[in-house]
Amino acid sequence: MTFRSHIALGIVGGLALAQTPLIVQSPAYYIQYLPLIALGSILPDIDEPKSFIGRKLPGISHMINFGLGHRGFTHFLLCPLLLAIIGGILLDASRFFVYAVCFGMLMHQLGDMLTKSGIPKYFYPFKASGVLLPKFLRFYTGSIAEWLLLVLILLPTMLLLFYLSYSQSWGLTPSSFSQFYKGIGL
Repeated sequence: MTFRSHIALGIVGGLALAQTPLIVQSPAYYIQYLPLIALGSILPDIDEPKSFIGRKLPGISHMINFGLGHRGFTHFLLCPLLLAIIGGILLDASRFFVYAVCFGMLMHQLGDMLTKSGIPKYFYPFKASGVLLPKFLRFYTGSIAEWLLLVLILLPTMLLLFYLSYSQSWGLTPSSFSQFYKGIGL
């Protein structure tokens, strides 16, 4: 998937997560955690120098690519799990920032499982690959199918989840909008 699709999928996942009872909805969640989820949703592609994040951090990207290759360790389920465990042990209250990045990395991996190549060694050290759909339903990165997924599914879902999030956590309802418009004379 392209970085735009990965970010959209990460934000959709983060907004969906915000709808669960596990997350206390607050402006802080949206300001602090969604950007970290978005960062995590492109972070696994640090192993590809031509990727969006790889071009931003070329030295690091080339070293990781040389040592691990593309869709290597940063794309294994083990990577975000280890990062979450280490962050949970070493950090106290800040561990939730690491968890947000790890959640974004998992969303990235889910997105890559929709592509034709999937993730060859997702369950490393086991040989099982990570794919979500049969090959005929998967798409190539940057293809029309990915663009349609982004425009027809991810973006509308993101808008709906933003609305649900804001309306529930910040009291924005249709009646509050009409009160606002009346207050400004419209």
